[in-house]
Amino acid sequence: MIHLGQLREQVIRPVLKDIGLWSQASENLLIGTGLIESRFYYLKQIKGEALSLFQIEVPTYYWIIHKIANRSNLYEKVLKVLGYDKFPPPERLMSDIALSLIIARYRYCLDPDPLPEAENIIELSKYYKKIYNTPLGKADPQLFVSLYREHELKFPSNT
Repeated sequence: MIHLGQLREQVIRPVLKDIGLWSQASENLLIGTGLIESRFYYLKQIKGEALSLFQIEVPTYYWIIHKIANRSNLYEKVLKVLGYDKFPPPERLMSDIALSLIIARYRYCLDPDPLPEAENIIELSKYYKKIYNTPLGKADPQLFVSLYREHELKFPSNT
């Protein structure tokens, strides 16, 4: 597993700030998302096709790229932060944490509702379930909460 304190401070926070999509709530939400989706361990879904620590399906990747491309200022920012001239093939999600992080974060941006409060892990877990996993998905919001709380004790945010 990746050291979550370092992931927060060295990847999640700076990348999201660079593209203008950081908040403490978004940072906490993405930590919980990675914990429940892959335990920050698996780069490819065991019984499925989802890729990256955030378990992004290939059709979702292309859908989100299309949405980002419709916002030219964000598209240019994202490509600059990633150091790409264009978006890479979806297989790159497994080796590029910043790419997978941006795609996961933008998935949440497509919902018109505001993010829950940063410290309300229960509401963040419900938001994750509604937006990222969907009501028909197998993820359990209670597991999101327990994984987050367990790991937050080991790797607290230094905000």
